[in-house]
Amino acid sequence: MTCSCGEIDLHTIAKRATADGISVEMWSDGAITGRYGYGLPGVPVVRPRTEAAVEAALRAGRAFMDDVSIYSLREIAHLYATCRAQTAPGAARARALRAQRPTLTPIWTITAVDRDGAPTERVWCLPRLLWPELAVWDHVNHGRRGRYEVARAMGRDRGRDTYVTTGFSFRTLAELTQHLYSGDE
Repeated sequence: MTCSCGEIDLHTIAKRATADGISVEMWSDGAITGRYGYGLPGVPVVRPRTEAAVEAALRAGRAFMDDVSIYSLREIAHLYATCRAQTAPGAARARALRAQRPTLTPIWTITAVDRDGAPTERVWCLPRLLWPELAVWDHVNHGRRGRYEVARAMGRDRGRDTYVTTGFSFRTLAELTQHLYSGDE
């Protein structure tokens, strides 16, 4: 099979480096290797035999090489597997980012209780690096619009935050989490 440059023999067509400086090469048949053709951990060296297999390997290889510089050596195996499974541009990066999302664990502060001491309202301040000034209010009695309501901190008064609703409320934490991460895609 002839490369687009006209070369018939197997040769390197792209070179990149990972975020931690490891050299990565893509070959004219779509194979991904380290420097001098050595394999990379978790990245199989494919040697396709048919025209269709070469095209699939080249497509996956191009997607991989586009993003490899923002991943470390220990992360590229997952990136390569994602690129092999995806065909749309940018889909591999989106899938890899979704897989790396941190799990959200609520840390509730009770703000109101009923006469028996059971919580009726509690608040969870979301991680500031991901969602600055956002908090989730849990209306345990299921409120009018939904149990979990997203609010924004507007300022401090005597050491306490003042919140205003964003208008988003959800019945379950799964719906809330999906909404919070919807900006990533």
